[in-house]
Amino acid sequence: MDSQFTYLHQRSSNFIDIVDEKWRKDELPADDIAIPENLEPPHLDDLPVDKEADNKWNDLELSLQSDSV
Repeated sequence: MDSQFTYLHQRSSNFIDIVDEKWRKDELPADDIAIPENLEPPHLDDLPVDKEADNKWNDLELSLQSDSV
């Protein structure tokens, strides 16, 4: 039951009356919303690689310690 209704629905009987089988199976139409290019999330391939973060491991010489173990 809790996978279908929230805690609010379980406690208030007024809401359970409007949640019937037909309403639960009803699907919203797929909206094709145009997003302007300046608001689109960046592609991971287009992001610059942070070389400084890669070099921090070398600064701590952790790569040398793992070889000696």
